[in-house]
Amino acid sequence: MLGGSGHDTFVLGDVAESYYDNKGGSDVSDAGLIVDFNPDEDFIQLKKLTDGSTYVVAPGPNSTAGNEYTTDILISRPNQPLELIASVQSVKNLNLNDSYFVTSLDGNKKSGIYIY
Repeated sequence: MLGGSGHDTFVLGDVAESYYDNKGGSDVSDAGLIVDFNPDEDFIQLKKLTDGSTYVVAPGPNSTAGNEYTTDILISRPNQPLELIASVQSVKNLNLNDSYFVTSLDGNKKSGIYIY
């Protein structure tokens, strides 16, 4: 997913579903890829989880190779492997409690371009 200039909202889920959740583990070919996220002006929209699952952010597997790094967004479900939802390129230290993460139930549409 590639945003434009100014505020962008990268939509990884809505009220009904998490778009990249195939409930089958961490297959990178089934995950979203965000290539130009700016935590100072952009947003990542996630589905609000209501089934006891939680989101997790972690360094991506190539984060130790030279200057390349990614942050992965995953779903953690009880007694199941982590599900990779998206990788965010060139961004470190994302925090699920920061205001750039929004859920589909927040009710406040963010201004800017929506990227699906």
